[in-house]
Amino acid sequence: MAKKQEQQSVSQPSIKGMDIEQPMKGMVQDMSPQSQPNGTYRFALNGVNNTEEGQQGYLSNEEGNFPCLNISSTSIIDANGTLMNAGGKWNVIGSVYIGDDSVLIFAILNNPTNYSGPTLSRLYEFNTSTCQTKVLLTSDCLAFDIAYQIQAIYRIRKGCERNVYFTDNLNEARQVNIDALDNYLASGFTYDLNNQDNIRIDIWDCRSFRLFPLVQMPDINYIATDDSGGVRVAPGTYQICIRYLDEDLNPSRFFDITNPIPIYRDDTQDASLLFDDIEGTASGGT
Repeated sequence: MAKKQEQQSVSQPSIKGMDIEQPMKGMVQDMSPQSQPNGTYRFALNGVNNTEEGQQGYLSNEEGNFPCLNISSTSIIDANGTLMNAGGKWNVIGSVYIGDDSVLIFAILNNPTNYSGPTLSRLYEFNTSTCQTKVLLTSDCLAFDIAYQIQAIYRIRKGCERNVYFTDNLNEARQVNIDALDNYLASGFTYDLNNQDNIRIDIWDCRSFRLFPLVQMPDINYIATDDSGGVRVAPGTYQICIRYLDEDLNPSRFFDITNPIPIYRDDTQDASLLFDDIEGTASGGT
């Protein structure tokens, strides 16, 4: 028996000659979303390693046998505060997994029959375990387009706030904090998820969804430079440039730089001293 086992082990090919196939990367939940390994995913429901056409090596969802997602309701509250059925059909144009078996869904109302205003967009939170669908917001200014599918990524900020960053290659890059939707309201409006504010179309300031927000150009008037050049300011030529910080200390871009401001140590108080008599400073700052 020992000799037979020895012969079998000798007859096996060496590791260099073996055709070793690496298993495909799959679902990894052992790390934070920020440290997700390349080629892996955090969530897959009914995931299979082939398509409906039989192509292997492509991750797809195995079809279920009962309906779970329901986005059939087209009820809205228009700009006049009137509850109405807009008609038409919601079309999903993007989605992203946001943890706890939930998916954020981007949808656009296609071919409404009772509404003729701007394009209506909607965000849903869909739980794949309970099949519960919750409307988060309905807007007439997000300007989704069915021809421009949305790509999104999900991040946790401040330990608990669910943030989604998304783009459709049509509008500017945008973000939404799902747990702080009142940050995106237009002036004078309030938000109550349980009071049908999720279907009011005119309460949102869509500029606040911008990933790179619009800010007002600062207007600073230069008045004067003290003779001493200020407190402990080295002689030299100064130019000033500023930028804004938000509450999380995220900076905006730098704005335009000022004209040069010369700082020097010299006597400018003598009335008999001409301009070309000012010698400036031979040594000092840069």
